[in-house]
Amino acid sequence: MSNKEFNYKFYTTASEAWDAMYQAILDSQKSVYWEIYALGNDEIGDKFINLLIKKAGEGLDIKIIVDHLGSFSLSTTQQDNLRNAGVDLIVYNEVFKFQFNLYKWFKRIWQRNHRKVLIIDEETGFIGGVNVTVQEKEWGDLYLKIEGKTVRPLLRQFAHSYIKSGGKKKNVKALFHPILLKEFPSLKKKIGFIFHEPIFNRNNSKLKNFYYDLIRSARQSITLLTPYYIPDKKFLQLISEAKKRGVEINIILPYRPDHKFIQIASQAFYELSRKAGAKIFLLPRMHHGKAISVDGKFGSIGSNNFTHRSFYINKEADVNFQEKEMVAELNDILEELKKQAVPYDRKKFVDFWIIKKIKQWWAEKIKRIV
Repeated sequence: MSNKEFNYKFYTTASEAWDAMYQAILDSQKSVYWEIYALGNDEIGDKFINLLIKKAGEGLDIKIIVDHLGSFSLSTTQQDNLRNAGVDLIVYNEVFKFQFNLYKWFKRIWQRNHRKVLIIDEETGFIGGVNVTVQEKEWGDLYLKIEGKTVRPLLRQFAHSYIKSGGKKKNVKALFHPILLKEFPSLKKKIGFIFHEPIFNRNNSKLKNFYYDLIRSARQSITLLTPYYIPDKKFLQLISEAKKRGVEINIILPYRPDHKFIQIASQAFYELSRKAGAKIFLLPRMHHGKAISVDGKFGSIGSNNFTHRSFYINKEADVNFQEKEMVAELNDILEELKKQAVPYDRKKFVDFWIIKKIKQWWAEKIKRIV
């Protein structure tokens, strides 16, 4: 889809997004800038790595920031292959770079770069929740491609992140384009970005304040999509107040997220959320997308989960928009996911959970006997 100032396209699975990303890199003529949490050393990741090596050999400016823990499988050999080909590769907060000050060392490794932003030729940007690992091949996800001058804020932020991650300022000086508002004042309302940095002050979380202000503003509906759901007391209070205003609140989650601990932790909040006024929808397969829609007028997708770590500790990147067609398309995606999901039913869920636990307990007893 397009308007006068930018083009855009949503992708709803990791595989769809990978195809578009790969093609964009293949067609690139000038540069590739990529900030990514998980780049795997597997059949999916290697396909991208080999292409990046090829494009670097053609003389393109290629800069990549990968998170050390998220991309832990990225071997030293592949890192050397990238660098030897001319790729400017930065590994964010390497775990094994020890410091004598243990507190500073732990604080540094605790902070992760969870962003997923790809920028091609300074004109095409991808942003959302998509990593590049074979594990996610069958996952649902949400990724947005945007084209046009609205990509400039992504370039500026990549430059900031590159420097903070250890890169030299002179290498990205040209990326600090002026802000666009004088050229396109209407863009301020149509599309914008949130770039979140690690913080330790509970009152200064850009992401958390953004989400909670959205909930306070809602008058008709709120739909939240997240793979990992661990809300706090304030969130439950806000959705309770929204329900009293007549707001319909929908929360879409995968029934079995890829982390068992997160699954157990999230399930503890199902009933609390229902009592606060939310309807819970459980997807039958893993969905890694993160999005929120409010009143059918405002939408946002990005890299952040609905957890303490995303709100305070990680580097995250989100795009929000009020462009009517974009919001309508996001709402269609969310409605389709609701159709695929099973509504949470307290009695059925509790019965199923108890039976499952009894079976697990009995299986362990049998193992010991046999």
